[in-house]
Amino acid sequence: MESSNPVLKRGYQVATTPGELDNLYNSPAASSSRTGRMTMDDVVARTGFLFAVLVTSGAVAWTGRLDGLMFPAVIGALIFSMVLTFSKRVKPWAAITYAALEGVALGVISHYYNAAYPGIVSQAIIGTLGAFAGVLFAYKSKRIRVTEKFNRMVSIALIGYMVIGFASFIASMFGM
Repeated sequence: MESSNPVLKRGYQVATTPGELDNLYNSPAASSSRTGRMTMDDVVARTGFLFAVLVTSGAVAWTGRLDGLMFPAVIGALIFSMVLTFSKRVKPWAAITYAALEGVALGVISHYYNAAYPGIVSQAIIGTLGAFAGVLFAYKSKRIRVTEKFNRMVSIALIGYMVIGFASFIASMFGM
């Protein structure tokens, strides 16, 4: 039966003879570059690259030489985050620029916090690296599967965290 669904009509080869079926079966599997889809390995590699850009620019900003660039970096990161959020196509150059600007902003802010509270930034960096590596490992090893139930649970936890944070903020205004 012929389908009128355009998704089912395109991209599928139908073997009409056993020889054609053997040829299709013996041909190499479609790679992510052929299909235009990202694999989990692609996600892990690109996330790692963007994190390396963020850490590198943050380390340069940490030295204190880029103190005057904190506010432009924050504004630039906000602009690029909006570009990435609302664009219809993925723009790798915008993602790399966003990571670099975010790294500069975080590096300068961290420099100021470390001057005020020595050692606090190293603890934050160790915690962040541990969480980053743990989550990437969990996704790569398929220990976390993003399902509808998982999305609901994360949303509920996020709302609970926001309520507690807001209540804590209000309580701190009244000296509690």
